[in-house]
This record gives sequence, structure tokens and C-alpha cells, in this order.
Amino acid sequence: MNLRLKILKFWIPSYVKKERLKQLFRLTADAFGCETELRDNFPYSKLLKSYAVFVQDQSRIACMELRDICSIKQKLYQNAYKTGLEFRKSLNIHGVSEVMEFSRIFYRLLGINFSGQKSGEFVIDKCFFANHFSPETCSLISSLDEGIAAGLSDGKLIFSQRKTEVKDCCRGLLIMGGTK
Repeated sequence: MNLRLKILKFWIPSYVKKERLKQLFRLTADAFGCETELRDNFPYSKLLKSYAVFVQDQSRIACMELRDICSIKQKLYQNAYKTGLEFRKSLNIHGVSEVMEFSRIFYRLLGINFSGQKSGEFVIDKCFFANHFSPETCSLISSLDEGIAAGLSDGKLIFSQRKTEVKDCCRGLLIMGGTK
């Protein structure tokens, strides 16, 4: 494992966690075509809860307004892909093991317990958002997961089940692409 990932495994400054969550907020708002007020004075846990409520609300509004959900998914994916690519370049991430380790670290910041194997299989047995999202919102917002994974790996992330579908965990597969 590269040195940067080893450090992140044990320590991420709180301001970095908060900035990454605010970045996620902004790219999500952009995909929904709306603004969001980010409160710098919120503690991280309250900002995370605020993000969950924001996503569920925006998903509900998009459905009520009969907006093009495919376009929203595509924008979520594109925004997240760019972010994943930035992570891959700045942290010098190579290979499935490093992609899985970074994913575990990144998801931990979001209250998600991610476990990935060298085979590309992954399991999420605990997810903060499962208690906040409807199955439809989870399916929509998972475009972020797919985009981040594609940026990190030049591959494709596929969910085979989700906790919001009354399953005990999320499961899926990361298919690595390119020469990573």
C-alpha cells in the first residue's frame, strides 16, 4: 500500500473530512441543478445528517416535478468521476487493492462500513444513509459511488443488492479497467 493511503488509514484531519463532505454537497447540488447553503459552523456529524436530508429532499422533488432522472444520474456520475480521478492522481492510487483501501477510508468518513476484496467484490454492512434514503433515492445517488469508483479505477462499479431494498447489506463488484 502506498504511504499516503497508510497515513489516511489512521489519520484524516477534521478540516479535510469537512471539506470533502462539502465538496460532495456541492457536486450533488450541481447535479440536481440547485443551490445549497453550507454551514461552516456545523459539526461534521450535523453536516453529514444535513447532506442525507438534502439528498432525500432533492430526490423527492425531482420525482414530483417529473424531472429527467437519467440526466441527474449522469451528472452525479460525471461530477463524481472527476473527483475520483483527482483522488487517484493526487494519492497515486494503482491497482484493485489500493482502490479498495481508499474506498474503505473514504466511505468510513461518510458513516459507511465498506469492505472490498482483490477480486473486486465488495460488501457494505453498515450505511449511515440506509436509514435516510428510500430505495429510489439510494438507486439514484449510487451514481456517485459508480462515478467515484470509475475515476479511481478506470473501471465500473456494479451493485447487486442494496440495504435500502430490505437486504442485510449492500453487495457488488468493481470491475477494473484500463491498465491500472
